[in-house]
Amino acid sequence: MSERLAIRGGRPVRTRPFPGWPQWGDEEERNLLEVLRSGVWGIGGRNAFEFADEFASYSGCRYGVPCANGTVALKVALRAVGVGEGDLVVTSPYTFIATASVLIELGAVPVFADLLEGGLHMDVTSIDERLEPKALVPVHIAGMPNPMEEVWKLSRERGIPVVEDAAQAHGSE
Repeated sequence: MSERLAIRGGRPVRTRPFPGWPQWGDEEERNLLEVLRSGVWGIGGRNAFEFADEFASYSGCRYGVPCANGTVALKVALRAVGVGEGDLVVTSPYTFIATASVLIELGAVPVFADLLEGGLHMDVTSIDERLEPKALVPVHIAGMPNPMEEVWKLSRERGIPVVEDAAQAHGSE
């Protein structure tokens, strides 16, 4: 390995260009044209509901609700558990901005738990026992699921609903 950085004339780590994005094949092109020609490009189309059902099954859930993006999905889920104006919601400080901003949009107050030592996930044992949150929002980040044992334990003990932000961890175990 070269002692000098590539920027100073050393050997670069990567010599080939990154692949183009997006990548697609014939199947994706056929599906895209089918949706384009259907005239329904949003949530109301058949493909959206088929995808929601298949993704729910893949995720081990009974139901799937098609949403335009992860931010909208969080908002729908938080409203479904009754989060609203003035409610405290505990979440992770290490996340995409939508996790906290959707709480603010709902009029709720984000409360950030400490992170697990040496990790990226919230430590629910750091939550003051006097705090009465309306919901817990653990974040599965960068393909790494939040350890859920303590989250579910706290949820059961105190009757607090859990809304998992899994936008960055589809299929992770």
